[in-house]
Amino acid sequence: MGEVYLAEDTRLHRLVALKILPDQFAREANRRQRFFREAHAASAIAHPSVAVIHEIGEDDDGNVFIAMEYVEGETLADKIAGKPLPVNELLDSAVEIAEALDEAHARGVVHRDLKPANIMITPRGHAKVLDFGLAKLRADSAVDEESSTRVKSEPGLVLGTVNYMSPEQALGHPVDHRSDIFSLGIVLYEMATGRHAFSGKSTTETVERIVHGQPEAIARLNYDVPAELERIIRKCLEKSPESRYQSAKELLTDLRNLRRDSGSSQRLSPVSRRRLPAWIAVVVVAALATLAVALYMRKPGIRPPIDSLAVLPFVNASHDPQSEFLADGMTETIINKLAELPQLRVMSRTTMFRYKGKNADPQHVGRELKVSAVLAGRVLQLGQKLDIQTELVNVNDGSQLWGERYQRTLSDVFGLQDDIAREISSKLRLKITGQEEKRLTRRYTENPEAYELYVKGRFYWNKRNAASIEKALELFSESAALDPNYALAYVGIADCHVILPEYAGISGLQANTKARDAAMKALEIDPDLAEAHATLGLIHENLW
Repeated sequence: MGEVYLAEDTRLHRLVALKILPDQFAREANRRQRFFREAHAASAIAHPSVAVIHEIGEDDDGNVFIAMEYVEGETLADKIAGKPLPVNELLDSAVEIAEALDEAHARGVVHRDLKPANIMITPRGHAKVLDFGLAKLRADSAVDEESSTRVKSEPGLVLGTVNYMSPEQALGHPVDHRSDIFSLGIVLYEMATGRHAFSGKSTTETVERIVHGQPEAIARLNYDVPAELERIIRKCLEKSPESRYQSAKELLTDLRNLRRDSGSSQRLSPVSRRRLPAWIAVVVVAALATLAVALYMRKPGIRPPIDSLAVLPFVNASHDPQSEFLADGMTETIINKLAELPQLRVMSRTTMFRYKGKNADPQHVGRELKVSAVLAGRVLQLGQKLDIQTELVNVNDGSQLWGERYQRTLSDVFGLQDDIAREISSKLRLKITGQEEKRLTRRYTENPEAYELYVKGRFYWNKRNAASIEKALELFSESAALDPNYALAYVGIADCHVILPEYAGISGLQANTKARDAAMKALEIDPDLAEAHATLGLIHENLW
């Protein structure tokens, strides 16, 4: 907002940053008064990480200006430049920015426009926050107008800072200091990954992602980021202000503790620069590596990597038979998505549905199946609303690796499944490629009706009697008719024909021919579809 000039204070012989405010603010007396009042409050902030406001005034021509401390260096935006920062630099800057917010909030000042472009990094590496007090005026404009987000309405043209707004600010709702904490979370995410946490092709899409979406897991973008830092950022980015850090001081405590713990694990400097004989160097390195691994495995909270997983059938907490298919469909879809990750062994749908309705203990199931972790969940459907509770259990010690509750609408079931798969991948800290990321979140159909028919078909198929299999075949066929590119629907058709001879007493040769045609159709649509290959294997087994 406004133009900034490098100027000289001729009385004190110092350089200052002189900001001239737009004419539209200067012309409105009430806005000028409000700006002076808020800028006066901001000028009372005295902290090394806040750029000092020297003077606020108005010249004879009615131009409103603010003279601020001139800070040498580069903006945080320029420093990031699309690349993640080293963790130690990130933590140093994060602590200083949080200290600035803590001081400002203690004096009743909310920034409301925190972003990398408003943070300077000095030549000595210190962070200084700019423009306190100015953003308050911006947020006071009418919330029912597009200008409240300081953007133009043309798709894709973002002139303001919508990417760094909290959900309540983006929606034009009243905000408090916790809005700054959300914005800082976005800044920290960008420092850790080099990417925006929320961005879209248009302002509307960006706001939608801020309000409802989740950013990509940091662990997949930067494997060097500590899990504790990811937790801190995630807490900052909670959609509800009540779920975030309730104060900058609380956030600051966690950042300082993490910086302290990270600092204590820095590598020791070599005590001598003399070159050691090669064989001694190898022995020393091997010994140190062995010791490091031993200490790492003994360190509290550090566990061996999770490389195998089982997904228990989600429980239908609604106790409504009509909702049973939804719980089953959720289970199968998550299994299919996680099975796309080559470094993770995932137990098949057929194996896991043996446990349906048995109230099985996750740790016992995990030991029985020889997997590292088990995902359990429950689905409660109330009309068009869904309440999903999930829990990821460590089979080794029975501890909870992750748990989450999701409250969505039935129409958002695809997005919900994507979020759960992403969260599990993140918590297991799997390092996946961009192609694997696409496979993890891909959708076999975008047609909700086709999907519903498919999961209902699976529900009936699992009953394993002649009438239910015929019903399943009918549902799978309807699903494929609605979306001819829905490969899983053709797998369902094939699966029905594979088992019909056993339950309905029909010709095995004829049924296997129909099953093979349907499976080949699925592979024609998706050559890598594991379910289709598995079914084709059963068909060949039956033929032999």
